[in-house]
Amino acid sequence: MIKKIPKLAWFSIVIVLMTIWIYQEKLNEVEEHARTIKLLYQEKNDTAFITLLQQTPSFLPFAQTMEAISTSSEKENPARIQQQIERAKSQSKEWEARIWTLIEFSDDHTNNPDPLPMLNHSVGTSEKQNKMLELTFHARIWRVVYSVSGTYWKAKPKLIDEESRTTLTAIANELRSMEKTINTLKESADFMQTHEDYDETIKKQLIDQFGRHLEKLIKIQDDFFQKQNEEVADTNNVR
Repeated sequence: MIKKIPKLAWFSIVIVLMTIWIYQEKLNEVEEHARTIKLLYQEKNDTAFITLLQQTPSFLPFAQTMEAISTSSEKENPARIQQQIERAKSQSKEWEARIWTLIEFSDDHTNNPDPLPMLNHSVGTSEKQNKMLELTFHARIWRVVYSVSGTYWKAKPKLIDEESRTTLTAIANELRSMEKTINTLKESADFMQTHEDYDETIKKQLIDQFGRHLEKLIKIQDDFFQKQNEEVADTNNVR
């Protein structure tokens, strides 16, 4: 014989079910709120990215400074050349900061990823983005500028050595190439209408194309420092 379930037990079951239902509704509300906040944050990120891209200053003045140093002659006033070197130091740090910031804001939201901690306390959404930050760190042009500055300071007569000239010219050429890339991205951004366009087109292009520029800059600088080390080693061997 089947026993009847007491009214108190039915009441308890109803209370439990209602509690579960209320909890699930509240959970859904929290999750929906979190999704909304995340979407708004992504849109803010995209807006900042486009603004930063459009307001990126031209790299041509930096390239021209590097070229001016590389083509300087012994007849020029050393103070003027040193002034150009100091300008290049400042421009190199400004360039690095702009590239770093653009990459930081190049988050890919297409698969709705969660943010990840990245190099130098940065936050991003993909391992490729982190790789780009690493490339930016290694492509810091100011290292070469400071090295050239130190060598020039000790030079007698005051003249930029041939290896420095070659390296500065190569960097200037790459900066001009980056200028073309930036201008192309700016023009493309004018036709973007949705945030998905930013993720799938502009940001992807920036990451891919900047990667190639940064790798070239790293190669130029690695060759420069390698030759410097070889010259030091040869000098020590002679002694």
